[in-house]
Amino acid sequence: MTTWLEQSPALTTSVISLSVLIALLGFGWLLRSRFRIRLGLFYNVFSLISAVCVWVILNHKYGLLKDWNLVLFLKWYTAIVIFLAVWFSIKILSVFFWDFYLSEHRKTYVPGLLRSIVTLLILIAAILVIVRFIFNLQLSGLLIASSVTAAVIGFALQDFLSGVIGGIALNIEPPFEVGDWIMVGDKEGEVVDINWRATTLRTRQLTYLTIPNSVISKDEIINFYKPARLHALLLYVGVEYGAPPTRVKDVLINCALETQGVISPPRPICRLINFGDFAITYQLKFWIEDRPISEDIQSDVMTRIWYNLRRSSIKIPFPIRDVFIHEELERKEEIEEMSHKRVEKFLRHVSIFEPLDGKDIQLLAFSGRIWNFGKGEHIVKQGDVGDSLFLILQGDASVHVRMPDNGREIIVAKLKSGDFFGEKSLLTGEPRSASVVADSDIELVEIKKTDVLPVLENSPEIMEELSRRLAERQLINEGFFQEGKKAEEVAVMRNNYSTRFLKSMKAFFGL
Repeated sequence: MTTWLEQSPALTTSVISLSVLIALLGFGWLLRSRFRIRLGLFYNVFSLISAVCVWVILNHKYGLLKDWNLVLFLKWYTAIVIFLAVWFSIKILSVFFWDFYLSEHRKTYVPGLLRSIVTLLILIAAILVIVRFIFNLQLSGLLIASSVTAAVIGFALQDFLSGVIGGIALNIEPPFEVGDWIMVGDKEGEVVDINWRATTLRTRQLTYLTIPNSVISKDEIINFYKPARLHALLLYVGVEYGAPPTRVKDVLINCALETQGVISPPRPICRLINFGDFAITYQLKFWIEDRPISEDIQSDVMTRIWYNLRRSSIKIPFPIRDVFIHEELERKEEIEEMSHKRVEKFLRHVSIFEPLDGKDIQLLAFSGRIWNFGKGEHIVKQGDVGDSLFLILQGDASVHVRMPDNGREIIVAKLKSGDFFGEKSLLTGEPRSASVVADSDIELVEIKKTDVLPVLENSPEIMEELSRRLAERQLINEGFFQEGKKAEEVAVMRNNYSTRFLKSMKAFFGL
């Protein structure tokens, strides 16, 4: 080849340079077509620069540029080409090693910070090699000078370097990774990025919070997703002294169990932890998995607690003095009177109570209890033992029936103001045949067996008419009239149901 260069340097150097250009471009095409690695337009420019570098070096030694003084120029030119070659080699090898081998083949997560550190170290090594072998400089003097420079720069950039070192420490022994929900100090959010200097969190407000790694490495870190997403929440509730602790604990635990998002098992735990000046303080501990909506879950639990304590006549006391005056008592009696009249008006439109006279309806209105349920709460549950009827005064609800084959619940009816349910449980003591769930905040009046018993004791003959009314409603609920049955068949079914209900009522009320 040397003979060829000396005999025809222009042609030979051009052929060699062109071959280098074609080889580099072909290599880039192979990476793009076979491995889908796109190096971009800059790689084509690098291929051309490399081919020109080869042409200049060969011509400077053997050909047209032999008499030119290009030593310093060639050193810098060669250094640039070598540096770019190392840069593209790192990019290619990172795809094969980080992405293909570790991520896809070994299923190993590689932090972006580690990739950046390895790339930086390789580039520094390449620069040192270029300085030693291209520029023929001794590294000892350079290292001494660079140490002094590094000390000055390090002092000026100590905060930045502290963040970088903290980032390295976090990647060597990572307490979290991208996708985890963490708390750093009093700040929490989902980890969306970890880089050299800082870690970025996405908060519940969908804002991005950037925390320097130097701060994270010194602060307390709580990872809600490691070793598992399951973790506990603590809720403190103050309750009046007159409420039995066992009863209060049962109410609080049931409120947690019925709230969507609360995991069971493990079963919620309720502890009595303090006798305060105005209240007994209870601690409710329950478990969740979805940390981003923990505040919503806690709010739902507290909402259920308010409704359940109110229905159980358990007060959450105020730290104030109660003052009662005569005018206020009169106002309270007036409000109760209006409430009873409102209930009486609704009861007069309940079909099964139509056989009762006005005096009996008025008695039920005064003995019935008004309850409030929050949206999503179960008013009754299918299969539970019951002895009462509910009449909706305000709000909406839905009737859910659990299918016996797969246990799935389906909605079979919608209820609104004026509708009632639970008549069979009230009059016969049968278990609840369906679950009723509040679709909105709902107000109901409950009529219990003890409320109806005096009416039936005074007028036992009413039971026959009530049993016929109950049979009629049973046929309607079963859709019997929609099947086009003959009048004789309807009469037989009505009589059978009426006889059965009458027998059950007598046994249930002991009459």
